[in-house]
Amino acid sequence: MKGGRALTFVVIPLVGRSALEGCVCALRQTPAAIIVVGELEPALTGRIRSMGAEVICCAAPVPRRRAVGAAAARSEWIALIEDTCRIGDAWYATFEALRGQLASDAWSGPIDIAGDLPARCAALAGLEYGDYSRTRWPRLATGAGDTWRPVSRLAGLCLMYRTRALPLPISDDGLIEIEVNERILASGKPLALHPGLAVTYAVADPASATLRSRFQHGRIYAGGRLDGAGWPTRFAGIVKCLALPAVLTARSLAGLPRMHRRRMLTTCWLFGFALAWSAGEATGWLFGRGESLGAWR
Repeated sequence: MKGGRALTFVVIPLVGRSALEGCVCALRQTPAAIIVVGELEPALTGRIRSMGAEVICCAAPVPRRRAVGAAAARSEWIALIEDTCRIGDAWYATFEALRGQLASDAWSGPIDIAGDLPARCAALAGLEYGDYSRTRWPRLATGAGDTWRPVSRLAGLCLMYRTRALPLPISDDGLIEIEVNERILASGKPLALHPGLAVTYAVADPASATLRSRFQHGRIYAGGRLDGAGWPTRFAGIVKCLALPAVLTARSLAGLPRMHRRRMLTTCWLFGFALAWSAGEATGWLFGRGESLGAWR
């Protein structure tokens, strides 16, 4: 273990500067190790290191940065977290209670969406994380449970893995949560969600809240499904994309806080993002990922 610690947070800067400092400051309230992987200006690097975090300079796409951080960790567990995220007060205590369990190698919690996000960034948050809100996440459950529930999928905002469950060697594409989660499910372990591991999507990320970014992520998702898929499967995936904009918009709106649902501009952005994702997914089914992974910054 790195420094004898049970957990390492691998922090991926998306926004940087005050967002990154705020994320690391919150994580410092726990006894976990912290590794930041990103391309930071020298002054920010110095401030982050003065806060007790290790900094690895890396300008690669997000999945590769995750892999670099995971390789540097020396703990039984790692948590992949982005600097737009803030962990809840009970997060680490819940981890301590769970760490001895053998039930799952992948854990996450509900995601609250901050009420002060601008419309475009609130729409992004709804599209990505609305299904994981406190009121909607039970819909993802695949079984019963008293304190935690097995679920069909987990979000990548703050995702905790048992280190030995990660694929070795890690592929050149890096750590992509959908692929890692499928590997864990194939091993016979469930994906687990615990209410005590709740986090907040707290910081606006304008660079990710674009039509181009959502197109690329839709293409990454579908392109990753192509391994061994024949044309009937591809055709079915493309047909499904016709209904996706309406489905994604309705589902995402339901997961947003009321103050965001009342704003027409948020709804318009959300529908635009859903259209872009659907177009990207159709493109992925037809042509694979292409260069889309390189745009995941």
